[in-house]
Amino acid sequence: MDVIFIDYDGWQERNRCMSGSILLVEVDTVFNGAPYEARYWAYSNEAVFGSVFAAYPVEEAEQLEEMAAHFFPDSAVCAQG
Repeated sequence: MDVIFIDYDGWQERNRCMSGSILLVEVDTVFNGAPYEARYWAYSNEAVFGSVFAAYPVEEAEQLEEMAAHFFPDSAVCAQG
């Protein structure tokens, strides 16, 4: 994860979970002094490996929720235990 956040001011993993073959990591981070919410999805099957990274300013977090629900409906967020 350090490589993904190399241009950020710092990051803190908030949650990590698996949904089927999809790993989701939820992160709080800072970019240019502003707080961001970020998510990283990694997935694989026999044919392909892929990953998606998305980060939005905290005040625009609802856009992150909408994007996550659209592209990853079964793993948009980690379930809160």
